[in-house]
Amino acid sequence: LFRSTLSNIGEGDAGEAFDVVFYENENDDPLYQPGVDNLLATHTQNGLAAGESVRITVTVDGSMNFVGNLIYVYVDNGDIVLESDEDNNLLYARCETPTP
Repeated sequence: LFRSTLSNIGEGDAGEAFDVVFYENENDDPLYQPGVDNLLATHTQNGLAAGESVRITVTVDGSMNFVGNLIYVYVDNGDIVLESDEDNNLLYARCETPTP
């Protein structure tokens, strides 16, 4: 499972549904590229009001290249939502395995 918090820090609502993709970068271009990057999970978010945050949990649907690799999270990779700042839609973190 992957968990992430989505926040709309803008002044306007993101009224349309948009996708959030979780993936491993395969080509040193941090933006998600279908057919190139290793897609691990997708979440469709049905809009997000201005100032709202929501925590999402997705199930991994694929295999990671190795434990400890960077996992990228790209919000609105389809550019559905009109935004004043398109540069804050990408995050990455090292994937850790929980200790039993």
